[in-house]
Amino acid sequence: MAINYTYPVKGSPSINDEFLIIDSEDSNATKQVTISSVLELASVGSGVASFNTLTGDVTITAGDNVTLTTVGNNIEISATGGGGGSAITATAPLTGGVITTSGVVGIAQSSVSTDGYLSKDDWATFNNKFSSTGGTISGNVTISGNVTLAGWQESPYEFRGDLDGAMRFTAVADETLSKGDVVYLSGNSGDTVRVAKADASSDLTMPAFGFVLSSATSGNEVQIITAGNIHGSGPSPLDTTIDSDGVSLTFGDTLYVSATTPGGFVKNTPQGENVFIQNIGKVVRRQGTNGIIKVGGAGRTNATPNLNSGKVFVGNSTNQSQPRAISGDATLSNTGALTVTSVGGSTAANVASGAALGSTSLQKISNNSYGYSLLQFEVLTQNDYDLLPAPGPDPDTIYFIV
Repeated sequence: MAINYTYPVKGSPSINDEFLIIDSEDSNATKQVTISSVLELASVGSGVASFNTLTGDVTITAGDNVTLTTVGNNIEISATGGGGGSAITATAPLTGGVITTSGVVGIAQSSVSTDGYLSKDDWATFNNKFSSTGGTISGNVTISGNVTLAGWQESPYEFRGDLDGAMRFTAVADETLSKGDVVYLSGNSGDTVRVAKADASSDLTMPAFGFVLSSATSGNEVQIITAGNIHGSGPSPLDTTIDSDGVSLTFGDTLYVSATTPGGFVKNTPQGENVFIQNIGKVVRRQGTNGIIKVGGAGRTNATPNLNSGKVFVGNSTNQSQPRAISGDATLSNTGALTVTSVGGSTAANVASGAALGSTSLQKISNNSYGYSLLQFEVLTQNDYDLLPAPGPDPDTIYFIV
């Protein structure tokens, strides 16, 4: 509807002012109207009376991120961007990147090799468990990676509680080693001990200190199990059906350091006087690939070694037992029979082990260098002794009453 205003024109119309208008779309009928609202337009070169919460003259200027668009009697203001940056740079464990509407700032989950945040399961496990002064864990804890106490190797801290698994130490291989090899301490490399295959036939390669956890080549680090279980798995098998000598094993068999196969373990106690005896473990699961050996006895051989047939242990000058054979006028068999062949060069009586003493006289020691009999032995019953003829018992005879 076109509206024509009448004359005279008021300079500044106000609300409730009355005007006569000619309505051209209603046969130019004259009509009286009342102003209900007034739209104030800013004059050129002056600001608006108010803008949002701002009052007074407000000047809006278009710029890089602000666009002014005239729409009829209105002015549209549009803005783009919101900052001068296009990407976020972050320091690990935070991650950044190009700014997008969906956001790119993130943090990775923690792992053995990655710093980050804990998963909710890890948080439930470790929350309030430890502080800088230590703590207590009331439930089971399974650790798949390495845990190092501050201050290693001279750490004063300790772990209190039961352990279910292997106890082991890190060493350097002095030769190529395979899983399940039994090793001794062969030297050191700085603060790290070196290990090589144990051999019970020599004191230079004994005692053994444990089993190799996984194969390693010479000069590389290797883990040694000194107590607990060493077990096989698919990619890392351990055969506990036979020992290093090919002898069949069963559950509960005691294993010894081999004297025939360096690094081996055997079911039967090694033989020979110069061979060391060391119990190094026990079969707790007999299986071709997934066998388990309970490791124990690491670091110590038997205090008393093997002893050859017919020998005895005699304390030496340092109060240690040493094997010795009885020599001179007597010999000892491995059945316990003592044979005296002579006394002072004279033939002596022989008494076999377990032989019964009868009523006959034992051989008299005579024909010695002194020209007279030394002693005579007789075994008599009490009745025969009482009936000895005059002059009675011989003073050079020892009588055994049976």
